[in-house]
Amino acid sequence: MNSTLIDKFDNWVFDTFRSSPESLAMLRIFYAAYMILITGFPRFGWISQVPDYFFDPPEISIAGVFFSGFPNAAFFTISGAMICLLYTCLLFGYRTRLVSILITPLLILNLNFIYSFGKINHDTLFFTIIPIIMSFSNWGAVYSLDSKQGNNSSNEIHYWPITLLAVIYGFVLFSAAVPKLFSGYLDPSYQAVYAHVDRYYHAVGRDMFLLPFFVTFKNVLFWEFFDYGAVIWELLFLPAIFHKPTFRFFILIAILFHFVNLLMLNITFANILPIYLFFLNWSAFMNFLKNRNIDTFLDKLITARNFLIVLLLSFAHYLIFDYPEPILLISTKTGIYISFVLMLLACIFAIIDLIVSLRRKPA
Repeated sequence: MNSTLIDKFDNWVFDTFRSSPESLAMLRIFYAAYMILITGFPRFGWISQVPDYFFDPPEISIAGVFFSGFPNAAFFTISGAMICLLYTCLLFGYRTRLVSILITPLLILNLNFIYSFGKINHDTLFFTIIPIIMSFSNWGAVYSLDSKQGNNSSNEIHYWPITLLAVIYGFVLFSAAVPKLFSGYLDPSYQAVYAHVDRYYHAVGRDMFLLPFFVTFKNVLFWEFFDYGAVIWELLFLPAIFHKPTFRFFILIAILFHFVNLLMLNITFANILPIYLFFLNWSAFMNFLKNRNIDTFLDKLITARNFLIVLLLSFAHYLIFDYPEPILLISTKTGIYISFVLMLLACIFAIIDLIVSLRRKPA
């Protein structure tokens, strides 16, 4: 009995997200490219202009232990340049494991200074821990400079880091749901989701997609459905991880949830989207690329010359422009339209993944 349970647990940890080295490499390339082109390298230089009076980092934090105030502008310029370098290395798979390990503490160090103002953005924090966790997967085994230069010390691939990411994200959602249960969020005399709709329309001034319609739609049952639906989804996401088909369905619901938020509230959720794509099976997508020799073309792009070109462009953009996003923040409306396209593509990807997983016969 115990042996059977242990075997099932091992199978869940190590095989739930089993795919292929090529799929992991595509995740690495997608994550790094998304950071470079869509989310953008964060700008921390403005922190140096804030008086030390506001310096109050979390008690257990790098900033709180090693700093007594905000560093100068040079510190944030150098750390920002290092982030550019590390993400470009990750994109091209150069010293992948070391780079993946270094990215997370460097980002967390800089984020500590932002968190010292009293607000911690857990979605941003989760996005930063992805590289250090995925460093144990060997996601630089293929489609990388490491594989071409023989820098890989091992070709062994591990899929448990994705399982760990799923569990951590499940706890993040669960911790977001529990306070709602005891804070009046579900009070039938107050529609929490509609309150956000009203605020984004009248206070923030957004008026795209379906927001102008929904701000005038005041059906109590409709908005209570969204209030309860959000809480139920956040609560059940964690246990759903233990059943693969159910979890894939929850991933689809998650992407649809954020897509609906984009339509109703004009919130982009641009930094959350890549998280869900880590939990989808990229094997079918990789077969599509291989059948059209696109994977061979992609592998040919991974060269030292292209690495230097992208690195120089990243440095130039970081040093010249004040805004972080090369593509997303052309203007507010442009960014929202781009997010709409990205969300729509992610929904299609998730639907295909769910259909393929349901049709696949168990081994």
